[in-house]
Amino acid sequence: ADGLELRRARGQVSRRGGVTRASVRGRVNGGVPAQLRYRQGRDGDAVLTLRSGDAGALLFDVGLSEAARGGALPLRARIPPEGEGDITGVARIETIVLGGVAALGRIVEEAREDGVEAQEVSGGYAFDTIRVPFTLLGDRLEVRNALAEGPSLGVKIGGAFERESGVLDFPGVLTPAYRLTSQLHAVPLLGALLGGRGEGLVGLTFAVSGPREAPEVSVNPFSVLAPGVLRRLVQSGPEIDIPPDLFEEIDR
Repeated sequence: ADGLELRRARGQVSRRGGVTRASVRGRVNGGVPAQLRYRQGRDGDAVLTLRSGDAGALLFDVGLSEAARGGALPLRARIPPEGEGDITGVARIETIVLGGVAALGRIVEEAREDGVEAQEVSGGYAFDTIRVPFTLLGDRLEVRNALAEGPSLGVKIGGAFERESGVLDFPGVLTPAYRLTSQLHAVPLLGALLGGRGEGLVGLTFAVSGPREAPEVSVNPFSVLAPGVLRRLVQSGPEIDIPPDLFEEIDR
């Protein structure tokens, strides 16, 4: 993929009974170690898995964050036979401190101006899990209902990135005091009013759009006290239909 290479790679490839398997270890863009596995069945469907024990370093090596620390990353994607549909997958990061992401910093700063506090730890914002369902068709990468959950901050986001033009458009919702808010979802009626997992009683809708190198960040201050069920309107399009077995493999 553009901007992503596995260098100094070593591995093996085998083919038996019409099934192709590959296992490769290398360094992402010459930096953090990672393992890549690939399996293509007789019907042409393939499954690709990427794992790294240092998600923060991987995000740095691919240019997504300048100061992320820690975290483990499994990514799994299903690749259909050529010309028969989208590549569909999910990435998950566990226990990471996310810093050096300019757009996130600007969203939090604007939230503070509107009286919404988000506690920062040394070097960024702590997240217990980040889960990103995605589809890729040609040069268009789509994300729906990606969710980052931390003790003091929750972020829910969806949108698209056009790789050829470098233009992105990602609306989302930022929820402070996320751990407290998430406990309220156990109350059936209240949970529905809050707007589902990743949203809360207090939150801000935002949008990150424009060229990847210098996107514009806008925050809607009037959304702070709107019920979460209304804030859902910022997310356009349906959820991505991820095959259940992809989630099961990631969660193991």
